[in-house]
Amino acid sequence: MAVLNGWAGGSLWPSYHIPKGATWLPEFFFAAAIAYGCTALFGWMGIIGLVSYFPLQSGTWIILPWRTTGVRSTTRGATLKPISDWIADKLYIEFDTVQYAAIYAAVKGFLITLPIGGLGALYMPLAYELGQRLSERHKTLIAEVLFGAFTGLNIWIMTRLSF
Repeated sequence: MAVLNGWAGGSLWPSYHIPKGATWLPEFFFAAAIAYGCTALFGWMGIIGLVSYFPLQSGTWIILPWRTTGVRSTTRGATLKPISDWIADKLYIEFDTVQYAAIYAAVKGFLITLPIGGLGALYMPLAYELGQRLSERHKTLIAEVLFGAFTGLNIWIMTRLSF
């Protein structure tokens, strides 16, 4: 899962060499693994876990400059931005802040991992914070691999709970 998410995010070799028409494959396989974890709980209905593919497709440009302010464009759109804007408004958090990036990461992580419990709301922001703290140069790589590893652990726990 860690490697798949690194490939899906484009930060882990050989993702640079994946043909343009096939860049969706690592994200699809990531979603298929979530569906597998979901089938352990719901049987064949677990195929619904494939819906996690759609939040994987939403942009991460809001999250990437994690501790940087003044670089996020207020005119650029993102699929999950309306949800994050609503939550940030309720908490009085401005758009171009680390707190907003954490809200966006929590929303995205929650939706990706919703079929297996939604714990990504906790560990996606954690992965990006750890990536930033561990290496300025490789922060995105570390964050994507950590999120994939946490999701893999989440799937493993879900499959163990069901048997």
